[in-house]
Amino acid sequence: MNRALSILLITILAILSLAFTSAQGEPEPADHDTRVIYIVRHSEKADGDNPPLSPAGVERTERLTRMLAHEPLAAVYVTQTTRSLETGKPIAEQHGIETTTYSAFGYTTLRRFIRELPKDSNALVVAHTNTVSPIFESLGAEPIGDIPDEDYSRLYAIILQDGVYAKTIRLSI
Repeated sequence: MNRALSILLITILAILSLAFTSAQGEPEPADHDTRVIYIVRHSEKADGDNPPLSPAGVERTERLTRMLAHEPLAAVYVTQTTRSLETGKPIAEQHGIETTTYSAFGYTTLRRFIRELPKDSNALVVAHTNTVSPIFESLGAEPIGDIPDEDYSRLYAIILQDGVYAKTIRLSI
């Protein structure tokens, strides 16, 4: 009799456990905010004061535009220079958004812009040889130093998890 009672109790507990699990459903995934901030130096420039892109720069910008075509970008940040705008504008247009201008050395403002993006939003920042590293630092990443003048090939993806730096990935254009 005790054995039958034990089996009955175990069966009832198993049924209650299954019913409770079914009512609860699957556990909710953790609510995280993951952002990818792409940082690139403007493409190759022509000579002169506030120069436009050179033919090589136009080609590189076209490659960058293709690379980022399927990335869900919510913002494209550019400086006031013609070369920065000409690098970022085709990408912004492709995503149906306007470029947002930031001061080349306005790291605090840029950081605020990134923090104000909608949750799980990605962005592109078009920078300069001497501003990429400080932008990294403002986002919590390790500085990389100035980019050599002749190097236009670097594209970085900085991953922020819940507003905190998580990882940097270096790509090539």
